[in-house]
Amino acid sequence: MSSLLQPAKPAPKVDEGTADVQVIDDNILYWDIKKTGMAENVKNSKVIKGFPWKLEPIKYFNHQMGEEWLCFGVTNRMSDESMFWLCDSQIFLTIKHSTDASKNIYSGQHYRFLPALPYYHFYQLISMEDFMDDPGFFVNDICRVEVSIKVLSMSGKKFRKQTKIDWQNDIVGADCCLVIEGTNFYVGKHFLARHSSYFESMFYGSFKESTMETIVMHDLRKDYFEMVLNWLHRGGGEITELNVWGILEVAHRFDITSVIDEAEKFLVNTNALSRNERLVMSDKFGLHCLRDKCLADFSSIMSIVSLKDSLFWPELNPDTQQELLNNAVKIGARAEEERARQAALNTYPPTYNQGPPTMPNYSNQNQGPPMMPNYPNQNQGPAIMYLNQNAFGTNQQAPMMQQPQLASFPNMPSTSRQNGAMMNVGAPPPRPPPAKRSRKKV
Repeated sequence: MSSLLQPAKPAPKVDEGTADVQVIDDNILYWDIKKTGMAENVKNSKVIKGFPWKLEPIKYFNHQMGEEWLCFGVTNRMSDESMFWLCDSQIFLTIKHSTDASKNIYSGQHYRFLPALPYYHFYQLISMEDFMDDPGFFVNDICRVEVSIKVLSMSGKKFRKQTKIDWQNDIVGADCCLVIEGTNFYVGKHFLARHSSYFESMFYGSFKESTMETIVMHDLRKDYFEMVLNWLHRGGGEITELNVWGILEVAHRFDITSVIDEAEKFLVNTNALSRNERLVMSDKFGLHCLRDKCLADFSSIMSIVSLKDSLFWPELNPDTQQELLNNAVKIGARAEEERARQAALNTYPPTYNQGPPTMPNYSNQNQGPPMMPNYPNQNQGPAIMYLNQNAFGTNQQAPMMQQPQLASFPNMPSTSRQNGAMMNVGAPPPRPPPAKRSRKKV
């Protein structure tokens, strides 16, 4: 499946290193998508409110879903002139459906463009398969993508312009020419050797390249190599999810540790790339901190199984694959231990869900709790029985104690004793009400 992406109308000619583009009054960037093929290196650039802008499609393949998605990116190219600026903008993308308005694609965002973040990406608008198979998006085999840009506030237009480095110009001090994809890069050997142990050995070691003025480099992308050169010359640069792989390829090949450290820091802190992609990068380029973080993120058996069934699994080192499988076994063992512990807690001791203990169920409903023993003599207790058997013999009984008689007093309720229990049989008479006091008039 292929698609042709080209601008809706002839775009102004843009020099990659400058922002000298034709000023257009409207604030809309257009892009046309055709169904007949893919166009390469096609851009649409405009100047809106003094800022140069660029709209282009982005190739994005979702490995987990196994399909390509339609994505677009908007870039503010003010960094080509100055590194001190900002631009608050409202950007809005529209892709219209010719027959069904409910299928129109809209995406908008209030975004602040900065030198460190000069781009905004509209990710996963629609899968390319669904998009190309729906004829409603195309009119005369063309689908128009519109992105409107409304600049809300800006600053930094009056700062000193940033000097562009022309590596194709043979200047004084350049004692070596590196040829990459047919393009000459005039560099200084001492400058490269200072940042790279690879170039230090090449230029000042016992290799034949140490005496050569022109060296052809193979299997290398010139655009990523130029990014690394600019990074080393300026002491910093822009790393995004779109160029981090290419920058790491150059930096890892030539052992440029300063660039590798910054790229690893970006990968540790970003969420734009999946953990599967970052784990593959950590294996390929030896990023140990990133590798430890990615391995810690696989905290479930399902996540490890999903990685094993994906296209990223063959790209991992065997040691990493074995460590992931060992982690899956450990996670399963811990889960079994936890289940056994929970089962033991549910068996003994009883849980609080069982409620309070129930009362004993007596066979006779009228029996109730155990009764006190019924002695032959109601006035005898265990102690009296003991005395009868020991002090007075088995056939004799201890003399019964006489019950004390209470004296009767006036105004006191009469009582009677029954079985040693005191019971009231009367109550004191009520107290008369107090007499009324007379008040004398003074």
